[in-house]
Amino acid sequence: MRGYSVSRGRPVGILDLSYDHPSGVYANGSFFGALPDDGNPGLLGMIGDIGYARRLNSVLSIDGGVTRSQYIGIGAGGYHTGYTEIYAGLASRRLSAHLYYSPDYFRPGVKTLYGDVGGDVGIFADIRLNAHFGALGYLDRPAPLSPARTQYDWRVGASRQFGAIDLQTALSGGGPSPQFYDGKPHSKTRFIVGAGYTF
Repeated sequence: MRGYSVSRGRPVGILDLSYDHPSGVYANGSFFGALPDDGNPGLLGMIGDIGYARRLNSVLSIDGGVTRSQYIGIGAGGYHTGYTEIYAGLASRRLSAHLYYSPDYFRPGVKTLYGDVGGDVGIFADIRLNAHFGALGYLDRPAPLSPARTQYDWRVGASRQFGAIDLQTALSGGGPSPQFYDGKPHSKTRFIVGAGYTF
């Protein structure tokens, strides 16, 4: 989740469902979980969004909408939490940029802005390189919460399509903030491998 693991290091499976209407309206839903461990639930969370996209020309498009992220059994106490965001962005064939505003980032009344930039490019033999960088800033931190620094996350990776199967590998990281599941400072870069199937 934006550079942080919410699965205690366990492998994660994700089911993505999406619908795009010719009018530009779209909806997406993601459900992600891991094998149960020490009584922790297998389902880790859900993310859903609904929005509208419009093509400005043959290269550039805009989109905006509302997204809700809900997490189950994360943190040292295994608590349930989530947040809502309103977003808007621009996208081209190779690059995209979005800005997200949340009025309740993990806690009621905690307002944040999150911006991200991402892109991908083909190199050879159907291999694609991709990269992402995001930064989150707190607009306010109600008492008794302590002031927070700007947090960031990043990812660089590569993927290769084999028909309906997509193989992926990436390096990912973020900071400065504690891990959700053990409260320890998060400073390590994570190596990720995965495979996806489109149906």
